[in-house]
Amino acid sequence: MSRLQNHNMKQSKSQGAKWKTFRETLGFNQGEFWASVGITQSGGSRYESGRAIPRTVQMLLWYRWNLGIAMGDIKFPVLPQASTAGSKPRPKFRVSQS
Repeated sequence: MSRLQNHNMKQSKSQGAKWKTFRETLGFNQGEFWASVGITQSGGSRYESGRAIPRTVQMLLWYRWNLGIAMGDIKFPVLPQASTAGSKPRPKFRVSQS
């Protein structure tokens, strides 16, 4: 294992441990806490045990527990339906390339 991988494992483990401590402080069980951001109890358990928490999940945790925004209040962009001609669907927004 490289030093970077080892460092990332330590970071994610400490991050999961912080969320576990926070959850326990609030008095939630794993199922209740992680369901608030759309994660199963088993997924939350893996994160608390050291599995890296994806950036999107980190953002959802931040919105929910630091800003008080519930999952139902977050509006996600909707991609258009794929045409029957076999072309790939394109998002309604684009990032300009400079």
